Amino acid sequence: MTKSILKNSILFCFEPSIGQNGLSEKTFNTTLLHGEKFLKKWQNQKDFPLFRSTHEDLFSNDLQHAQEKLSKFEEILVLGTGGSSLGGQTLQALSKNDKRNLVFLDNIDPFTIEKAYQRDWSKTGIIVISKSGETAETLLQFLIALKSMRKDLSDLKISDHLVVLTEPKPSSLSKLADYFNCPILPHDQNIGGRYAVLSNVGLLPAILMGLDVSQLQKGAQDTLDDFMKADHLHDIPSLTGAALHYAFLEKGINQTVFMPYIDRCERLSAWHSQLWAESLGKNNKGLTPIRSIGAVDQHSQLQLFLDGPKNKFFTLLCAEQKGLGAKPDQNLGFTENLKSLSKHSLGNLMEAEQKATYETLAQNGCPVRLISFDSYNEEVLGSLLMHFMLETILMAEYLDVNAFDQPAVEQGKILAQHYLKQNENIAA
Repeated sequence: MTKSILKNSILFCFEPSIGQNGLSEKTFNTTLLHGEKFLKKWQNQKDFPLFRSTHEDLFSNDLQHAQEKLSKFEEILVLGTGGSSLGGQTLQALSKNDKRNLVFLDNIDPFTIEKAYQRDWSKTGIIVISKSGETAETLLQFLIALKSMRKDLSDLKISDHLVVLTEPKPSSLSKLADYFNCPILPHDQNIGGRYAVLSNVGLLPAILMGLDVSQLQKGAQDTLDDFMKADHLHDIPSLTGAALHYAFLEKGINQTVFMPYIDRCERLSAWHSQLWAESLGKNNKGLTPIRSIGAVDQHSQLQLFLDGPKNKFFTLLCAEQKGLGAKPDQNLGFTENLKSLSKHSLGNLMEAEQKATYETLAQNGCPVRLISFDSYNEEVLGSLLMHFMLETILMAEYLDVNAFDQPAVEQGKILAQHYLKQNENIAA
């Protein structure tokens, strides 16, 4: 087994540390043992498409052609919603290309789209991502973009600006791509959008942003290898995480708070929220994900967390921050408070606050686990992504739900199409 770059502490999840809101060792071990059959099931799924995505060929002709096509543009719009966008947004936190800006348009607010499309299209590339090729929001975004582009560019030239990423089958999006003679980068038919961050869906934006994608893949693969090879249940963080969530759910703790103390993890939190909610919220089961960010939400949500209902399980993400960042001018220490603060960097304060919140939650009977790492980089992010996908899959097993469908969402899509048809009839 590899030495994990993620450190998991679950000490403050148990009765001796936090009192009656914690788990007994017996309850946790029983829940963990119950998960052994789920572990064995997934350890035998070595050819599962998600697991194969860690070996995505970075030098495939399709991916290389798409990269070369878009590399000449200083700005690239990424059209897509949900998993088609959040994975790329999560990776963007580590962007290293100052000469190229990727703008993710994942909503259909008319003001946002109109503002984004007021541009010189000759200097702009577009990536359009929809697994099914029928996502209404993405198709309408794209159609409006094409209308605007055609004012500046001929249909022949438009092709030079487009990369379409969708399943290799007939669809509305593939027909538009064919019309503009735009090659299609394939979206794996067996990987849903919210699990697709390590596939072409995330890799193309990552390459264009200058990320070290091989390190991203390494982090994910090392975490997957540890999962596949582990034989001691307590040594598998994704399994212990799922077991903790399930055991706390049995105690009535039905909300899970994801609270990184790193601004660059804000989109990771959004990605995790979709992954957790859409994968697990079924058949009147699931836990509600709550996004929070330290230290900002110490001044907003923490009051509720500490003094409100004890129905939340907390995950804190923390990196080594001590000594990082600028220090103030000590000559401005006009008061005792200023004098004390002037001795510290921003990283020192962040380190102190994340530690204080961690311990304060525990002292107030709130179950909390800490996932920490030395620095936030591609390898760490790859490891985090794989960890949370595995944890979600195992939690679905505990809940006895399908981690990979979203039936209620499909119902909403059908109803939205119905209302659009009604508007067409009124307009006619």
